[in-house]
Amino acid sequence: MKPFNSRSRQGSAIIITVLVVLLGFILYSFFQSYIDGMYNQTDHRYTAQSMTKVSGAINQYFERNGVYPHSLEVLAYPRNGQPALISGETLFIPGYLYDYRRNAETFELRAVPEEQTGYFYFTDPTQTIRVNKDAPADVESDLLKL
Repeated sequence: MKPFNSRSRQGSAIIITVLVVLLGFILYSFFQSYIDGMYNQTDHRYTAQSMTKVSGAINQYFERNGVYPHSLEVLAYPRNGQPALISGETLFIPGYLYDYRRNAETFELRAVPEEQTGYFYFTDPTQTIRVNKDAPADVESDLLKL
């Protein structure tokens, strides 16, 4: 029978500890990338829903008045006694700013990340949502697929 060697037992404990820490790091990285992917899909869905509501309200405003609104705020806070077409909360997307442009014939609505990096969104009277990563989206950008 071999005598008890505390050094080999300590060496084994250190190796096991290192392996457990390494496994924990690998699992953390895996789950973090999984959660990030879920967040991006959720973020896309929320942004698309908000943009669809706003662009729908812009279209409704045009049908009622024959012109596109001069600002998005008019949709939520009308001054002429007409009912609001959307809630003020709809004009807020966390981490994004709306960029709204119009002329007599059409409009363009963009959701631009405050940090100017990440996903950029675009829509127009068709209410088709387009997306581009790390650059402004436009009518040529990829369709958003949820």
